[in-house]
Amino acid sequence: MPKIASHPYQDIVSHLPVDDHTIEVNVKVWRNILMKIPSVSKYAKSILPASHQLPIKRGFLKHHTFTTTEEKIIHILMWGYSSGGRGKNIQYALGHLHQIASLVNQNTPWPQYYRGLKAIPGVGISTITKLAYFFHKSFHGHPALILDSQIADILISGTWSGLSGPANTNEKSMEKHYLRYLAETQIIANSLGFSSDKIELFLFLLGKNFS
Repeated sequence: MPKIASHPYQDIVSHLPVDDHTIEVNVKVWRNILMKIPSVSKYAKSILPASHQLPIKRGFLKHHTFTTTEEKIIHILMWGYSSGGRGKNIQYALGHLHQIASLVNQNTPWPQYYRGLKAIPGVGISTITKLAYFFHKSFHGHPALILDSQIADILISGTWSGLSGPANTNEKSMEKHYLRYLAETQIIANSLGFSSDKIELFLFLLGKNFS
């Protein structure tokens, strides 16, 4: 069982340029999504370029000063679901954009933060943790990280020493495991002197490719 805190993995993780992690957004798909919802259709013109693809970097989402909270949320959703996501979840979520904007910056404990956003149609733990991460939230003293089903699958596999996984990839199990995930990644990151989102990105990009 490999350890992120051992050679050569610690070197790989420490050199990952997290802020340069770029996702190419399908502009046509997202223009269609935004135009279908009257309350957000204005963003199709103000955000989306004439080109077919819109590259969005993590660093841009983390550090850019957006005009409104709503605009930042749309960018996060485009980055997270570059081809529109599954079904109509993104459309449902965007239909409640102002409600999401009223909740994402609240400094509440994880259970309350999760439940508030989870009550909105189309919003699940993958979206909630993306929002928490890019809005620089912390829970139990640990910086928020993204937890989606791909990362959860890697954690469940038990491949990486020191990182446990949820019982399965259903919503309830992932929500229950989230604080432990933050704590375990933070312990490893602190021991090696880098931010825990480097571990999250490593798991997402490369975590299933080693054993």
